[in-house]
Amino acid sequence: MIYRNNHKKHPLKRKRFLFALFVVVLCVFSHFFFQFRTSDKETLRIFKKSEVSASIKYIPSNIISSKVRVIQTGNSKKNTVLFIHGAPGSGNAFYGYLKDSSLLKNAKLITFDRPGYGYSGFGKSLPSIEKQALIVDEIIQALDLKNVIVVGHSYGGPIAALSALKNNKIKDIVMLSPAIDPNSEEYFWVGNFAKWKATRWLVPRAFVVAADEKYAHAEELKTMESLWKKIPVPVLILHGKKDFLAPYKNMEYVEDYFPKTLLNSITLPNENHFIPWTKQQLIIKEIDSLIQNIQ
Repeated sequence: MIYRNNHKKHPLKRKRFLFALFVVVLCVFSHFFFQFRTSDKETLRIFKKSEVSASIKYIPSNIISSKVRVIQTGNSKKNTVLFIHGAPGSGNAFYGYLKDSSLLKNAKLITFDRPGYGYSGFGKSLPSIEKQALIVDEIIQALDLKNVIVVGHSYGGPIAALSALKNNKIKDIVMLSPAIDPNSEEYFWVGNFAKWKATRWLVPRAFVVAADEKYAHAEELKTMESLWKKIPVPVLILHGKKDFLAPYKNMEYVEDYFPKTLLNSITLPNENHFIPWTKQQLIIKEIDSLIQNIQ
């Protein structure tokens, strides 16, 4: 009788099992920790710690099935600054601005979770700049906001710009490192994991939403090129020359396509894509100046 020794196969099976287990644990870890959102409870705790009164509202929308989460500080009835985050992200990207004492003196400060992010239908993509600009309009109407300055970072830049064509309460646009030039869109191979059906489930939902927006972005922007000349309000753009996510060509694009008489551009030679945080005080100073000039 011949006995077969399969002992050598066991280590390989064990390695495969451990690798599969590692992948599952990594997926669970990434889905939990890479959500880019802050709960209502934690949000209120953050502002309370800074001795700033904050409120959270969930606004019904005709654009998406979920309500839109809005975070607000300040009590000004005259002026409003509304911040729009990039991708991936959520309204928490601008909590530092909502706590700023100089801005709070003269304006109501608002940020919100864009569709698919934070607590505005988390994981459900809305890769449409126009529809997201309409959501900005919904927020302005629902809260009866006055003299609105819209500030958009990265993907939020073109949303901010387009929103000025949707609502006449908007008096100024501020774009921070906007991803607005359809010919300068940067694609990274890692984004394919969120695109491929076989691997999409492995990717945290915030990244999936960001990828959906990314792969529709260039075509979306091309349909809007003729609209930028119609922007009726002053536009301030700040862009870093070392930005590798939204290259500096985006600044040059804005200078070519937006009304020159309404445009003010600030180049930051040594900055990258993350100027909302690295140049926060400069940006606050510029926003403060805009508030003072609102008639």
